[in-house]
Amino acid sequence: MKIHKIHTLRFSRLFLALLVTSFLMLAGCKDDDNKTPVPGGDDDYGQEQRVELAADLSSEIPTGEISCRFIYNRNTPLAVKATHSVENGKSVFYLDSQLRIGRYILASIIHKTSEEVFSEANVGCALDVSTGTNAVSPSTFDKVAGYFGTGTVDDPYRIASSTGFDVMRKLLEDGTNSFEGKYFLQTADINMVGSYNKGFRPIAHQQAFPFKGCYDGGGHTISYCAIRTLDSKDQQVGSEVRATGLFGYACGATFRNVTMVDPVSIGANSTGTLIGAVLGISGEIETPTYLDNCRVRRISATASEVYGINFVGGLVGGVDAQAVLVMHRCVNEGLPVGNRSDGSFIGGLVGGGTVNATAIMDSCVNLTLVNAAGSRCAGGLIGGIETANISNCMNKGDVSATHPAALGTGGIAGGLGTSTLAVVQNEGRISGYEGTGGIVGSTVISKSDGSYNDLIITSAHNYGAVYGADNSGGIAGEAQMMMTDCYNRASVEATGTFAGGLAGYTPTVVVNNSYNNGKVDAQNFSGGLLGRASYYILTNSSNLASVAASKGMAAGILALGGTTGMINFCTNYGPVSGTDLTAGIIAHAGETRSFTNRDIASVVISSGKTQYKLIKALKTPPKEMSSMKALFKGAKKVVKIAASAKDLIEAIATPPLMQDISMWDELYNQKLDVRNEEMIARMNSEVFSSLPLYYGPLAGSGVLPGLVYDNSQAFTRSLEGDGDDLYADAVHERLADISVQVAKIEQNREIALAVAGCILAVAGAVVSGGAATAAVVICSAAVSTVGNLTERMDNCIEISQCSNFGDISAGKNGYGIIAFQGDHLKLHNCFSAGAASGYGVGDTALDGLDDVKPRRIISIGMINQDPFKSGAAVANQGLFFLVDGSGKSKSGGCTGEELALKSTYTDTQSPFDFDDNKTWSFQTPIVPLPYNNLYFGFR
Repeated sequence: MKIHKIHTLRFSRLFLALLVTSFLMLAGCKDDDNKTPVPGGDDDYGQEQRVELAADLSSEIPTGEISCRFIYNRNTPLAVKATHSVENGKSVFYLDSQLRIGRYILASIIHKTSEEVFSEANVGCALDVSTGTNAVSPSTFDKVAGYFGTGTVDDPYRIASSTGFDVMRKLLEDGTNSFEGKYFLQTADINMVGSYNKGFRPIAHQQAFPFKGCYDGGGHTISYCAIRTLDSKDQQVGSEVRATGLFGYACGATFRNVTMVDPVSIGANSTGTLIGAVLGISGEIETPTYLDNCRVRRISATASEVYGINFVGGLVGGVDAQAVLVMHRCVNEGLPVGNRSDGSFIGGLVGGGTVNATAIMDSCVNLTLVNAAGSRCAGGLIGGIETANISNCMNKGDVSATHPAALGTGGIAGGLGTSTLAVVQNEGRISGYEGTGGIVGSTVISKSDGSYNDLIITSAHNYGAVYGADNSGGIAGEAQMMMTDCYNRASVEATGTFAGGLAGYTPTVVVNNSYNNGKVDAQNFSGGLLGRASYYILTNSSNLASVAASKGMAAGILALGGTTGMINFCTNYGPVSGTDLTAGIIAHAGETRSFTNRDIASVVISSGKTQYKLIKALKTPPKEMSSMKALFKGAKKVVKIAASAKDLIEAIATPPLMQDISMWDELYNQKLDVRNEEMIARMNSEVFSSLPLYYGPLAGSGVLPGLVYDNSQAFTRSLEGDGDDLYADAVHERLADISVQVAKIEQNREIALAVAGCILAVAGAVVSGGAATAAVVICSAAVSTVGNLTERMDNCIEISQCSNFGDISAGKNGYGIIAFQGDHLKLHNCFSAGAASGYGVGDTALDGLDDVKPRRIISIGMINQDPFKSGAAVANQGLFFLVDGSGKSKSGGCTGEELALKSTYTDTQSPFDFDDNKTWSFQTPIVPLPYNNLYFGFR
């Protein structure tokens, strides 16, 4: 493949500056100033000036005058003149100068060719100089490969110059040697400035002949590696598009301890600095390629960057079908990553992967800007991939998607298929359009039928501001997921619809012990935790920041809820403002009529990966069924599963090769849980310090926010106890009812195929070019899971043991707990202390045909405020609200002082009685559970 030049002024200036360094290093070829410094005595020098190597190198290095390029003490270059001869079948060098005692790397030999030009040959062996002897290691040489060493793990091939890369390329490009099972060790820093302007041709630049060996950088650096496979950034791409990176294609390879400094990588498809494309093997389920402790670093070269079209990453470009990329302790230290407007999939470390591709990332960090001009999938660590297991990772760089149709922008990942994330954190500013999240952007399969892939997330914390158009969230923009111990500290904004402190839109979601502590703002549908959810279980979670919708609905917990869900033991502490229905807990819950898939609160469930087909046929079928759907059928624990990070990761199918990674057990058993505890401790500390001072209408009520939070922490601790499964069992009993409801929905669906743009990429897109590139984001023909319903659907909703302390501002549309509820709603054991501009509790209290059952409700938002817009509060249902400040009657109301005293609830016949542990039944799920609070009844 022809390598093109990019003639720019900044490249030329840098090249001239760096060339001076190279010239000085080669000075031994032209003058006699080549003696090592005199330290002060003859004893510091070796007396032997003869160096004998392990083989005859005369085929590569002519006999006669040469120059040996040594590296002393790892970083001091030294050029020494010598004479090369062959004695007893071995190359011998007679040095012109004595060498100081110590260890040297004989990096390369510089000599003149028959054409009178300088040439450099890779050597890479070590030279130990003592007083009387010079010892060379290794004592082995592979004549076929042309390297010192035998290529085994104990005696790897040595590389100490870019010439060693040239040797490797030549052996790979004709297919005679893939180096499978062979090991390489870099023994010195490699400066590639000599090829900076003209560009370096990638090793393994042909897809048919990928690198399959093991390369260990030995902690050394590779500097100024410039690889350009395009004439210019706006060049039109033809039918032949090659991967761009130091290694073009890798398959089943291993890279360790590699650091690339000030590289340039400019290409089309699959552009990275270390690897362009990671390939799988046709017919094999998984082909792993490993990266451990690999880094890319920008120090001085302003021209250093990674830029491409599709699959552009700081270290790795693309991951193809059947390939598994495993990354451990990998970092991007300041090297910017960008792509152009006709591209997709860009990330700080990895560009992305196709369907049936997997990425496993642990202890990885991105510290730099990801600037995405393309239309899909931009992430701080990875752009997008079908399956990912990401743990203990962090992004500190801004991620910016500027395309007006950008889909999937996230601090950790832009777009994901079925994946798990544990103990991850974002601190960068995330800006995009549709599906923008502090951790994950989107998991959409098909917009037309509303199908999404599943995520399981634990301890995902976001500290970077999130800006999007539609579906913006502090943790996820739009995704179907289960999350626990998640925390957002930054502002979330949607200039259009659906913004949430945790997620903008989620078809199916389970949330436990998670908090939002950042301002949430949208034109319409703004929620302290969720903007919109269709199936939802939210437990023991809180919002502490302001929530606003400038032109529509807003709520402290969930703005727009579908027909099936449960909100239990959730608290809103922040002020909420809107122009339409606005409430402290949920603005709109369920429906009161028949509905179709076009309804704003329609029921949506992903069919999962087993049922969608690809436009480009795969040779192997997709993997496991939708895990989230299994969760909702009661197959998994949904709350206590998060007791440990290891249990959470193992909750869904993960690549079998994880069991073969030696560091995995140590990570899950020790490091990950420790880091998890640290993040949760920080979250709890910040949440506690952010609890608002409450000034209610009655004296004594100011202590209520703290009491609710204390009970929340006690509940969390109770879940960690052995055998304490009553709460989880209660959740699963409700899920059984939901499963029945799901079955009804599925019976009434008209299943249809619909083709739509997808967050994933077609298999083979990593290595394809030309016409195939245009189809890179046209992914699937998905089985529709939302059809036209032919009969009325009943709601299945419960809101219980929730509290609101925030003031609600929306005129007559402002409600303390719930603004609108459909039929078959259970509303009980809730507490509203915030001042609502409209009504204290909800829209209606009728217990008739609509089957709405408000029970055990306390509202102290404003004295003499009507609790309901219409209907009647029936006393025998246990409805309590404050008539005035002196009311003492248990049938009509009570004072703030009484609410703050546990002695108020000692009567065992009272609906607000305590159990033996003196825990408020209307504020916390009691462990053991109080059977008199309707906890086990769902329908």
